[in-house]
Amino acid sequence: MQQLIDKGYEEVYVQPLHIIPGSEYSKALHQAMRYKNDFKKLEVGRPLLSGIEDYQKVIAWLDLLAKNLDEDEALVLMGHGSQHSSFTVYACLDHMLMEKPIFVCAVESYPEISSLIERLKKSSYKKIKLYPLMLVAGDHATNDMASDDENSWKSQLERTGFHVETFLKGMGEATEIQELFIEHAAMIMKGKSNG
Repeated sequence: MQQLIDKGYEEVYVQPLHIIPGSEYSKALHQAMRYKNDFKKLEVGRPLLSGIEDYQKVIAWLDLLAKNLDEDEALVLMGHGSQHSSFTVYACLDHMLMEKPIFVCAVESYPEISSLIERLKKSSYKKIKLYPLMLVAGDHATNDMASDDENSWKSQLERTGFHVETFLKGMGEATEIQELFIEHAAMIMKGKSNG
């Protein structure tokens, strides 16, 4: 921000690439807004899942991921989770997917994989496709989700009797998700709230 001030910029638009409006987003927002008086205009966009339309668009993308599932297959998504009150975003998204073979859990908060395993045991699903619900498939996806470690989600699901296939592809690689972030940035540039 100081470099932008030094170079004489007067209007600054910041589009964070966070999934939920959690503590990391709050930090980015507060850090940016410390410079609000240094610019004629400083706007910060909202995270990916900020309003009902965002949820609906993410669900439309998830429907594309799940469109070729067999009747005995389900999609399980690993969100990061948060100690911030916005951890409820994951439960809300999971609830909105209730009629679909798509489930959302979080590695560091609720809904937990142990609860989902209990739900899946009562279902007719035999095969699970694990995807990260994260911008990049980093440490959590590689180790906590897809590794052969006994506590990984893959291992826990396999011990329960499911056949598991893992996908180490962050949602940031999906054009549909990129477009949602671009929409959020466009909204602030037009002077409209996107939350």
